[in-house]
Amino acid sequence: MSLVLPGRGTVWLGPLALRQYGAGEDPLATGGDWESAGWLGGVLGTLIGLLGALAGTLAGSGRAPRFTLALVRATVGLGGALLLAGAIAAILRQPAGVVWTLLLAGGLTVAIFLPGLGTLRRRLAARELRRMEALDAR
Repeated sequence: MSLVLPGRGTVWLGPLALRQYGAGEDPLATGGDWESAGWLGGVLGTLIGLLGALAGTLAGSGRAPRFTLALVRATVGLGGALLLAGAIAAILRQPAGVVWTLLLAGGLTVAIFLPGLGTLRRRLAARELRRMEALDAR
């Protein structure tokens, strides 16, 4: 490895660490649990998408209104927890991929599901009112 500087200056190196690798270990390999931000983002995105599809299907059909409301609330809570985890990861100086994955997943989840929570409440209340009016009309 070489370093070429185009002009005068000072190069500071540090902090340096000496590590012993085993015979089968690749010193240039990246990885580790926190380096798997791509997998983390894929799993979180899939989970949040599936929760949204389930909530949307249930809300549109009018089935299981209490469960649907609880599902959307839990998903907003999940988004808040992801935002908190992203903030903690940033404070602990975790890799940027992990921090941004957690913050993006949490932020999008809260931004999408929180406004939908109010809409869902209003729709469920209107549906219940129509049901009660239909029963009273009999």
